[in-house]
Amino acid sequence: MKSKILILSTIAIFLLLFTNCKKKDKNPEPEPAPATPSPLATLSTLTISSITETTAIGGGNISSEGTSAITAVGVCWDTNTSPTTLKPHTNNGAGTGTYTSSITGLLPNTTYYVRAYATNGSGTVYGNEVSFKTKSIWTKANVTSGNTIFVNSTAIIGSDIFCPVSQSSVTSVIKTSSDNGATWSQVGTTINEGDISIFSNGTELFSGMLNGIYKSTNNSVTWTNSSSGLPTASITPKIKTFTKSGSSIFAGGNIGVFRSTDNGSSWIDANNGLGVSSVIELFSAGSIVFAGTSNDCYRSADNGTSWNTINTGLPLTNKNIHNFCSNGNTILLVAGNLNTLYLSNDNGNTWSIANNSIGILVNAVVSYGNNFYISTFSGVYVSEDNGLTWQNISQGLANNEIKKLLVRGNMLIGFLNGNATYDTYNYPL
Repeated sequence: MKSKILILSTIAIFLLLFTNCKKKDKNPEPEPAPATPSPLATLSTLTISSITETTAIGGGNISSEGTSAITAVGVCWDTNTSPTTLKPHTNNGAGTGTYTSSITGLLPNTTYYVRAYATNGSGTVYGNEVSFKTKSIWTKANVTSGNTIFVNSTAIIGSDIFCPVSQSSVTSVIKTSSDNGATWSQVGTTINEGDISIFSNGTELFSGMLNGIYKSTNNSVTWTNSSSGLPTASITPKIKTFTKSGSSIFAGGNIGVFRSTDNGSSWIDANNGLGVSSVIELFSAGSIVFAGTSNDCYRSADNGTSWNTINTGLPLTNKNIHNFCSNGNTILLVAGNLNTLYLSNDNGNTWSIANNSIGILVNAVVSYGNNFYISTFSGVYVSEDNGLTWQNISQGLANNEIKKLLVRGNMLIGFLNGNATYDTYNYPL
């Protein structure tokens, strides 16, 4: 009997606990209290665009005005981080949504920091910070009078720039500058040739002349003939252009292309597949070597052992291919009687016109960082999108026609096209 009573009591307690649990489960958890709205506006800063030497376009996006109406929106900027409305700023009205702001009164070649702002009855709040750098302005480096200048090549060793200067149709000198063209001095004696090319492998100089290739191991003070292996009979080996790929140096001219694998001590014929013997310019991009002639563009993927034409998209006749340049996967070249700029994104398999947006003759092409720079008969242009669009950056030039461009460190150097003056201009990058 006692056992039955104990069992019944246990069941009763279990049912009571179960019932209480079920009752508790039927009571839902209380909902969290609603968040208190922010008294300040919510906003973000737009990316800066249309950057020039002294202006830019910015703006912001107001997604919420807070607990009171917005009375002012705009952007503020400064050369220091975290600018506020105590610094230069715009006032672009009120309300929510996206707005644009004109940023003016800037200094060239200067980094600025920008934040959007919004003001309501509770105060002023700032968006995320963005930064940008204004374009530079060209400044004249020097003027040396008295010579007719024909600048067709330059070379760099360390801090020194070397440039052949034509004094007449039959004589030249090598001039050098260690201060980005501010001052120039002659190195060595007069060379009995009016048009020579120059190239550096990083430590030594090579020069192409009418009677062969010469090499200097003392920064152009003296030159020694380095033409072993070049043809000597019936053809004067006029060398116009050089390039380097890996451990090989290539020389091109009216004898086609020759290659040296012993730093110019000897040269071997590398003309297999070239349809003509006269080469205007050589260029290397990684392990690929390009050759431009008056009739065709060539490419070699085997260190000059063989060459193939890559003319798709280039002019049908009078190609006159010169001034190669590359930046990542994009290759530019200048071709045709009108010095038109062409680009390729497939290693030269196909080409398309790259200067439709400016429609002017191109003299030279260089690259720095992610940008291309070209000199034309009406100024210097920069492309920040691999040659698709171009922006004029000629402010500060006395004469828009820059004949030659050179990048040294973070400085773009322009050689002005003049008949009796030797003008160089600098553009900080």
